[in-house]
Amino acid sequence: MRKLWVFTSRFPYPIEKGDKLRLYFQLIELSEHFDITLFTLADVEPEADQKLELEKYCSEIVYVRLSLWARLYQTFLAFTRKQPLQVGFFRSLTLQHNINRRFIENPPDLIYCHLIRMTEYVRHLPVPKVLDYMDAFSLGMYRASANSKNLFWKSIYRIEAALCAHYERFVFPEFEGSTIISNQDQQSLEILQADRVTVVSNGIDIDQFYFEEELEQKEQILFIGNLGYAPNVRAAQYLVYEIMPRLWEKRPEARLVLAGARPAPWLKRLRDPRIELLGWVENIRDAYSMGSVFVAPLFTGSGMQNKILEAMAVGVPCITTEIVNDSILAKPTQEILLAEKADDFVEHIIHLFDNEVFFRELSENGRTFIESNFPWEKATQPLVNLLHKIIHTDNIHSYAKK
Repeated sequence: MRKLWVFTSRFPYPIEKGDKLRLYFQLIELSEHFDITLFTLADVEPEADQKLELEKYCSEIVYVRLSLWARLYQTFLAFTRKQPLQVGFFRSLTLQHNINRRFIENPPDLIYCHLIRMTEYVRHLPVPKVLDYMDAFSLGMYRASANSKNLFWKSIYRIEAALCAHYERFVFPEFEGSTIISNQDQQSLEILQADRVTVVSNGIDIDQFYFEEELEQKEQILFIGNLGYAPNVRAAQYLVYEIMPRLWEKRPEARLVLAGARPAPWLKRLRDPRIELLGWVENIRDAYSMGSVFVAPLFTGSGMQNKILEAMAVGVPCITTEIVNDSILAKPTQEILLAEKADDFVEHIIHLFDNEVFFRELSENGRTFIESNFPWEKATQPLVNLLHKIIHTDNIHSYAKK
């Protein structure tokens, strides 16, 4: 079995962030085809059961803990080199030395690099490489800057957007293959050969997110996501201060449930009995069954929203924005509902509350859409095909002769 080195910026288990989810399920699929060595960073020492879970799919796991001070210092150095700040934030010289030593002793057949922030570790290595951009980070940063009301963060986002746009172009020629999460992000990459970037979408564990046949049509709104991640924090704020007050004027008994890791401090201070903050939920499937309508007012960010896929898989009708659906391509009014203003969100919510036939149709159509398009095996197949194609080209043999 061919040796594949996989590089990622975060220990990919437990799954509480979108990048972890994507890589974790890709590792499961890739382990059927390759002997995997995983190189990663960790904020804290991974627990034994977390290591055991990844050892099911990786023959070896190499990780380095990186302190906050080291991250800040490397971030400053990245800025002086006109690299994206995230490249510095995830830079470890200890991990780099470990990689270089291992490469000399026993090089891999192929490298899979997850996110541009990890490219500095591998772009100099003389072996075929594939880069997963995942999202068009430059696009996400531009949107964050445009929507931020804080002048400091607005400036930081704008700087990072420009640095990412330059870096996305800079590293592209150094990889034999590249992937990205959606057609929308592919088209947004500011590189000359974006059509050479393979779209590899996220997927759904269909067995875990099974359809809720008897989903209760109750007046309960749900939002799930990493509640410390800026776009999700802004979505929660929009729900709490824009959507729910309008909804309560017409439906005073309606409730809002928020679930996800690392809730922002202001969320913990909420004292409204109509708002329930669950925080981290061990089995996220259980959280989806607590709401009858999933509302995701996301106006920034890029990539694909796993939370929408999961809600639709369970059968919870979803209301979100056009930006989000551009990467999913569900049919508006048939499989998903779209809104851009608070009043529009409220109108959709009330329509679902009052119309059981429409509620059931949207629920069932959403599930069918997910089953047809987003099982992980199907979602990951373009990546598997790309890796096999690269590893069997004449170009591969040219590396072996060096």
